[in-house]
Amino acid sequence: MPFQYHYLTLMLEISLHCSYPSTGQFFKGDSYIVLQSSGSDPSNLQHDLHIWIGSESTQDEYGTAAYKMVEADDYLGGAAVQHRQVEGREADEFLDCFDDFEYLEGGIDSGFNRVEPTKEKPMFFKYKLRGKNKGELVQIPMAASSMDSQSGFILYADKATVWVWHGEDVSGEIAVIQVRVLHLL
Repeated sequence: MPFQYHYLTLMLEISLHCSYPSTGQFFKGDSYIVLQSSGSDPSNLQHDLHIWIGSESTQDEYGTAAYKMVEADDYLGGAAVQHRQVEGREADEFLDCFDDFEYLEGGIDSGFNRVEPTKEKPMFFKYKLRGKNKGELVQIPMAASSMDSQSGFILYADKATVWVWHGEDVSGEIAVIQVRVLHLL
């Protein structure tokens, strides 16, 4: 299922073309456009345009994303169905575009120039299932109060230093999928 995902920062647009998505990584301070095209005949594809708005995205950013979505729809001859996605309340059809889904802290600067974790400043993630064999990886504050017994957690300092903790009520399915996610980090 071919799709494109567009990262918007002010008036700059970066397009990532993916033939098969695996992990949707979305920075909370940004807005994105995702174009999903389906069908077997390239001259008669069905298009879905999704705008994703992060909780810390500015009005300028999501306004620009909305404008770009209209431009994309115009380019497609008005044939695309438009969808609005808001962080934490995404529709299942949007989440189905990805095997796993990540919310990351930051935005314009940290989104454009990827911030790599270190042992001094590791990243802490909560992992939970979202549908069958799909998960959500959310960057959370590194605090005991952020943890619960129904989720898995990953403390990621660098590729060689990763810790995993599973709550006592975590299903075996989460544990197995969480290991798959580790390979994506």
